[in-house]
Amino acid sequence: MKVAKAAHRASATTSVSPSDYYYRFRQFCSFYPLRERHLADSILHAIGKLPDSKSSSFSILDVGSADGELLAELVGLLRARSDIELHCVAVEPDPVAFARLEVTSALLRKQARVIIDCIQGTIQDVITRKHAIPLVTFDCILCSHVFYHLKDWLGVIATFTSLLNREGCVVVILDSFKSPIYQFRESLEITLGNHGAIQDYGDLISAEDFLAFLKSSGLSYSHRELDWNLAFTQDHLIADLEGVLTFLYRFGVNGRKNVKRSVQKFAKKFSSGQVYVFPWKEALFVVTPHGVSCR
Repeated sequence: MKVAKAAHRASATTSVSPSDYYYRFRQFCSFYPLRERHLADSILHAIGKLPDSKSSSFSILDVGSADGELLAELVGLLRARSDIELHCVAVEPDPVAFARLEVTSALLRKQARVIIDCIQGTIQDVITRKHAIPLVTFDCILCSHVFYHLKDWLGVIATFTSLLNREGCVVVILDSFKSPIYQFRESLEITLGNHGAIQDYGDLISAEDFLAFLKSSGLSYSHRELDWNLAFTQDHLIADLEGVLTFLYRFGVNGRKNVKRSVQKFAKKFSSGQVYVFPWKEALFVVTPHGVSCR
């Protein structure tokens, strides 16, 4: 069980720009660098094969990279364990997130000696090869909280495996249906009346849905559940949850009032004095081409 503690500055305002909402979204969903670091370590452990002295390079395609925080943690861990050449391609559609991704990438190039290319595009752009991808194949394709946006999972996985090296893998991370935030999002949709409240987000799916899909697909995979306990100060949780949901659902001013009331009701379940202890459950999947094993 991992525990991440958070305290940060974010105040509710009557007029919030998209970049402010994105800041709140990342502040909340990243659980700060501690969560990203634990997740990066979990990913490398799940892959079960790190670059060794016989390898000359290691390559990662991060689809839906957001501002590159998780990719940066992966690079940091890989760099600490090996001095081989690292190649990364990061793909992100949101313009605000992409601007932050470019900043993260510049730091990685300078501090971690990483060859990294940034592409502003969607996962569909990768699938259809609308954008030229600098590398032909990859050791790892990372999709953290991306598959919610997709319908043809088998087609996406097939495309990704075609982009893998012989011993490469696809890493998929999704919320568990058992996670309170997942259940809250679903109940919020019911409160608002329909699934159309989410723009380009599709019907909510869970890690359990993806696991059932993998079991029926015949694909080679492994998976592990991840539990996080997050401690937030009372002053900031509601403002940040509002920001997260407004970012995801793209609510207008009127919609935010409903969000705030729902968040306040939801947050009371996890209050303990001046602190909210908020459980979060995710699942990590490693999908490999047939005949390639993973730990």
